[in-house]
Amino acid sequence: GRDQVLWAPAPRGPGHGRRTRGRALKRVGAMAGDAAPGQGEDHSIRDLLRIRNVKVYYYIVTMTLVIWSFSFGGTFDAYLLELARSRGDKEPNQFVGSVETVRGMVALVLAWPIGVLSDRWNRRRLLQISGLVATVGILTLSLGILADSVVVIFIGVIIAAIFLQILMSCGNAFLADCVPKSRLTEVMTVQGSLFLLGYSVGPLVQMGLIAFVGDEWSVRFLHIFLVAGFCMWPLVLPAFLLLEKTPAERDADLQRSLVANADTGGGSEGGIQPNAAGTAAAAAAAAAAIAHPSPDGQSLPRPDPSPLGGHPPGGGQPLPGPPS
Repeated sequence: GRDQVLWAPAPRGPGHGRRTRGRALKRVGAMAGDAAPGQGEDHSIRDLLRIRNVKVYYYIVTMTLVIWSFSFGGTFDAYLLELARSRGDKEPNQFVGSVETVRGMVALVLAWPIGVLSDRWNRRRLLQISGLVATVGILTLSLGILADSVVVIFIGVIIAAIFLQILMSCGNAFLADCVPKSRLTEVMTVQGSLFLLGYSVGPLVQMGLIAFVGDEWSVRFLHIFLVAGFCMWPLVLPAFLLLEKTPAERDADLQRSLVANADTGGGSEGGIQPNAAGTAAAAAAAAAAIAHPSPDGQSLPRPDPSPLGGHPPGGGQPLPGPPS
């Protein structure tokens, strides 16, 4: 097959023959199983977006930052300033600084514990829990803003800071679990671009409002603007439920399933007790299947039944034991 590809028809234009032979050799090498790592692979962004978790996480990050740029950025500070002035504070800037300090201190204190937790626990579950945390924080902030309650605003700021810290700490590690290591730099670069894109939407809208309305905003107008941004959160929350299991989670589930099948198959029907050798053989087969998957990526070898007797994993008659 390789020699036949090398003797392709004459090129139809400058460089056409080299391109044709190169593409054909990549296909033949891939079928023969001897292609170099990365040879013939699609390295476009579109290829990355075929991974469901990558698409969903990109959407969550982008929309979250759009909402934050609307309702939790410079406009939020402007609201805090106007709120302090309406309360008669002599130093309204100190009030703004205190709120922002609380937000920064929460992120600083929780950075290490959340990082440790993301290494020891299921990152997908943590991200899904963070969606509920964000919902509570947004509702609390919305109520605090509408009621001009300083205490409720502080509570909402703390909860929102916890959510953002979980999202940023677990999100990068979660993406790393979902893509090949050779594509990790590319994935993080796209995420950084989306980060900047999401944060730029709020300031652009604010510039338009300043151009048409002016830079003197009342507290009532800021109420409408900030809460309108938070109203976009229902577009983001369902996306957390669309996150699916990572390859490592699926491999672990497969191994547990194979071991459980071996334990069940070696049951006590017919007076035959479960044996440890069958369980160990199933675990070894699962580990081998995970380490050396089949070339088509669809099927994995089924573990052999226990050599010391018992039932095969699929049920049926017990296998004869070794001669006494």
